[in-house]
Amino acid sequence: MLAGIALASFLIAGCVGAPAKDGTEAVERIRISGARAAEPLVRVLAAAYPEPDVSFVFLPGGHSDVGIQCTADGDLDVGVVARSLTETEIALGLTYVPLSRDGLVVAVHPSVTIEGLTIVTFDERMTAYRVRRLGP
Repeated sequence: MLAGIALASFLIAGCVGAPAKDGTEAVERIRISGARAAEPLVRVLAAAYPEPDVSFVFLPGGHSDVGIQCTADGDLDVGVVARSLTETEIALGLTYVPLSRDGLVVAVHPSVTIEGLTIVTFDERMTAYRVRRLGP
């Protein structure tokens, strides 16, 4: 088995105001999307938010890139990401707030054999892939 670490984080931009359902008071509507793996945790946090005049709207997303780009474009107020930002993404000027770390385990049935693949070589290959995709 190989354990790794993924990072669930928020990207925060300005929030959008919206009228309450009954039209009597202003409600702050916070649009959220991005990495689906972290969505259950973000939903729990949103449900526990103590301000009654704030509503959280979860929009379809799917992955970190959606959360980052849509937050940078102003289409989201909170983008949920499951990785660190690249240098290019940092330059977008978003506020990046690490929220949690999540463990990753790779398990292989004993009947599966790949000649020469060890935990060390697997870790090296995954690290090389991450660096190629996301940068150092």
